[in-house]
Amino acid sequence: MACRMESPTASHSCCSHPSPCGAEREPEQATPAQAGPGEVIWRIEAMDCTTEENEIRHALRGVAGLNDLRFQLSSRCLILKAEAGTLEEAERILRRLGYPPQPLSAATSQTAAAAVVPWRRLIAALVLAAGAEAIHWLLPASW
Repeated sequence: MACRMESPTASHSCCSHPSPCGAEREPEQATPAQAGPGEVIWRIEAMDCTTEENEIRHALRGVAGLNDLRFQLSSRCLILKAEAGTLEEAERILRRLGYPPQPLSAATSQTAAAAVVPWRRLIAALVLAAGAEAIHWLLPASW
């Protein structure tokens, strides 16, 4: 789901960025971020829209030694492939922009993605649906 604004003064429904959000994007899969060899996963809590993604891409574009950036907005993860000394500079830039990164291990990234699922709501919906079916089968039709 991409963010949209009706007017420049309206507030965003999915992010708190002051400017209008970017163009439409394909919906992302809700799979956990997986780090490959030489990659690091950072969770950026304030990043939930294409505008933030583009701002981060633009800020990190000139960083030497940063080879690849992959974003998973659904789990608010940034996957970086970088040389050893580059990560500190990238982290400093993100903090200055107001997007403090939280390093994740492979196990933590799966837990973070799983935490996004609203389990309480799903279980409550299941219980209510089962209750409705039970009422339908047990009580006679009154109309």
